[in-house]
Amino acid sequence: MESDKLFLALIPVLGLLINVASHIAINRLGLLSQLKSIFVCFGIGAIAVLLMVFLLSLSCIGIELLPQLILNEISYGALGYGYFHFVNLGETARRIRIIREIFDSGEKGMSEEEILAIYNAKTIVNVRLNRLLNNGQIILKEGKYFVHGTPLMNIISSIMLFLKVLLLGKKSEFD
Repeated sequence: MESDKLFLALIPVLGLLINVASHIAINRLGLLSQLKSIFVCFGIGAIAVLLMVFLLSLSCIGIELLPQLILNEISYGALGYGYFHFVNLGETARRIRIIREIFDSGEKGMSEEEILAIYNAKTIVNVRLNRLLNNGQIILKEGKYFVHGTPLMNIISSIMLFLKVLLLGKKSEFD
């Protein structure tokens, strides 16, 4: 019975490991874009958590399915959220990318002009617009960009803004 309780407590961590392993596999195989693979793999981990809780509740007397499922899914969600930002930090944070570029240049180093040639505002905006176009989040019509389909990133950004105001009392670091 103690081992069942320990396993129950570790289910969100196991779900995260499944999320990470599937994310690595999908990325290495090149099956989905980075953003889609993060969401798909988060779903795979959430389903794994659901199945593990369900199977454990069948085999253990005294484990109530719904409360355990809610608790484990919320815990997994928090871990998955942290993983999303870990991946996002390495992919999009300019400071990290600039440090990586300078490190990769080795003993040669990089001048400010070389860094600005890679990271000027126009280049950054073009890269982000191309990513949004490739992910199907926006479309280009007659020289103008429009949100395409369900504005998932708008929903996510609205939730993040709400949480920032709720938890930090401000909308950005400039407030």
